[in-house]
Amino acid sequence: MALDLIGNRQEAHSALEAHDFSIGFAELLRGVESLKQEYLKIPVFVDPVEWAFHNIKLSLSETSRSGSFKATVYQRLMMRLVVDPDTRQITVLKGVQIGYSKALKVIFAYVISYLAKRVAVAFPTQVAVKRFYKDEIADMYQSVDELARIVREIERGVAQDTLNEQRFVNSAIAYFRAAFNEDDLQSFTAWLMMADEVDRAGWQSRKDSAGNKLNQFRNRGVDLPGSTLIVGSTPGVRHMSVIWQEWLTSDQRKLFVKCPHCEAEQELVWGSDKTLYGFSWDKDKDGRVTKGFYRCISSTAEKQCRIDEDDKEDMIDAGVFRATTIAKEPGNVGLHVPSWLSMSPGATWKVLAQKWLNAQGDIEKLKEFTMFNMAQPWDEFDSRAFNSDRLTDKTKAYPAEVPDDVVVITIGGDDQTNKEGDAVFKQASREISVVGWTRHKKPRVILHKVIPGTVGEQTADLIYKHYMTRPYIKRDGTKMFVQATAMDMGGHHPDETLIFANSFPTGMNVFAIRGSSQASGLRLPTMWPKTVGVSTKGKKKYHFYTVDTQAAKDEVGAMLVIGGAHSPIFPSSVPDDYFDNLTCEQQVKQKNGGYHWEPKKGRRAEEEWITLVYAYVALRGLQLKRSQFRDLNLAAKRSGVPDIAVDEETDELIWEYDGDDQSVMAKEAPDEFPEVAQHEFKTVRIEGSNSSKEQTTNKAPAVPMAAPTSGGEQQVRKRRTGGIIR
Repeated sequence: MALDLIGNRQEAHSALEAHDFSIGFAELLRGVESLKQEYLKIPVFVDPVEWAFHNIKLSLSETSRSGSFKATVYQRLMMRLVVDPDTRQITVLKGVQIGYSKALKVIFAYVISYLAKRVAVAFPTQVAVKRFYKDEIADMYQSVDELARIVREIERGVAQDTLNEQRFVNSAIAYFRAAFNEDDLQSFTAWLMMADEVDRAGWQSRKDSAGNKLNQFRNRGVDLPGSTLIVGSTPGVRHMSVIWQEWLTSDQRKLFVKCPHCEAEQELVWGSDKTLYGFSWDKDKDGRVTKGFYRCISSTAEKQCRIDEDDKEDMIDAGVFRATTIAKEPGNVGLHVPSWLSMSPGATWKVLAQKWLNAQGDIEKLKEFTMFNMAQPWDEFDSRAFNSDRLTDKTKAYPAEVPDDVVVITIGGDDQTNKEGDAVFKQASREISVVGWTRHKKPRVILHKVIPGTVGEQTADLIYKHYMTRPYIKRDGTKMFVQATAMDMGGHHPDETLIFANSFPTGMNVFAIRGSSQASGLRLPTMWPKTVGVSTKGKKKYHFYTVDTQAAKDEVGAMLVIGGAHSPIFPSSVPDDYFDNLTCEQQVKQKNGGYHWEPKKGRRAEEEWITLVYAYVALRGLQLKRSQFRDLNLAAKRSGVPDIAVDEETDELIWEYDGDDQSVMAKEAPDEFPEVAQHEFKTVRIEGSNSSKEQTTNKAPAVPMAAPTSGGEQQVRKRRTGGIIR
């Protein structure tokens, strides 16, 4: 009897409930799939992680993890997000040595060969573009079969591939661009854009820029559905960091792992001595790290749950990235990847712990660790704290000309006209700061002196040379000598200063310097130049160095406001106006978001400040030129320089001296000068300059320098006990 499924709805429902259609439905699906395979031939989608494992082989010359590419936990997520339809941007706030370049390389190969899409890769400079292409991409066109088969053959009459643009037989196109040249970010369309190191200077907008460079690059994909932008960088200074701003609009995902012992879920954070969780380490008797480990979040004061590095790889590989906020920009997935998540031999917990310990008290190293290992932006100090009241409590009576903890001495020099004169009688002078530096790269000002007379005046030059070559004595009798001098040639007598600086033997490390000329608010990648400048005058060549004095001021300013055990020290005999002059400048925010050091209202740039900065520049130059001073901590150990003890409760230095100030500034009045011998000088004319002045060149033999490995003539001293200098 036939069922009336239309007229009798109740009967129809009963019949449907009594019959099982699952077998028929499954058969229908199998039939549809068979037809698809036979007639449509739709390929099965291959997961990018699986594709990379079967197609990408890494050699020992490029990684410590050779063989088939096995993606790490963050690389797996990053690769899969590229093909996730809901993801429009992947923001990677990263540390160094996390395998990021390898991730970009694999994603590039997958999208070009498998997805047959257009890819654009942008780096800060053309040099960086060429390096990435040569190191990561070029070899794959032969070693990766899936890429090799789509490389075009050279044909007459057909435009050939270039570094900037490459076309493939499957219609995919690869673009390689340098952000420094804004025009490179125009006139192409891509499905995947990969922007690397966006916090470097090449990505910064210039005065004539059409707008934000990253946004211009992002716009290359707006015409293609499903396009994705990958933005990655180690962060820079917070207020100028591009990657940090992108991170703030993302969902800010962080890796959560389970403790292998108690299974407590947690994010691995660096921690501090005030937290029961975080990274810690074992040390030997010399203070060197022997083992790094992690204190689990479940640790208490009574019981520590310790995660050793042997558990690191399995624990991290099983971790999960979780969003910690709602993305302000929908589709922006942020990944925070600090160095301690890396499996690289250069990023073991032991290595990172030693780096952290070495950075204590060293602004430069601490900044590098924060940005490059913790993957956090650096906070520049607030120059409002940079005032004379904050510095007056940093004076001490010196037990000798040089404090006990000084490892090396440098000089910073500047020249100027009319500081002491008037509109009628102009008076030229030079000012110097003789500065000692501790193993923590903290300043101990030894002397600030005004030397009347300009460069080339025989007596003035002899006095200047006296302070460069005389011994400075510690209380145990050790003779310390100046190891480097930086003379500013950007003042009133540039040519004369250049020739005077070049008249000394190279072993004295006398640097003629001038400030760099980048836009206000910007900083160069390195404070000290990679190349030496050369000025030719007549048949002679003179060397000079173009330094980023704004970056130097950043670092010295930060040093001066630090308190406690790593505080700078000044002799108690400094003049009354010394600290007021030392704090004559402040940071002023610029339109580009950066900061520029400028004199405070109604003030001028005083030489007490400028010469201290130049003394630091001299130290940085010395560390680059002389390997024995690159690590001042090691230099201190080699020469037996003690570290002044610290009160554990107050974190203040234990200054074991309460007598009268024995510093050079206490023993020598500002207008008192040494009697100098009249050495032989030869007068030469400055050729090729607009000056009609004549310059004297020092032909006197140099005073012997101290042994370079020690920075002073070490004499036997009593062994100190209890961490206190006796």
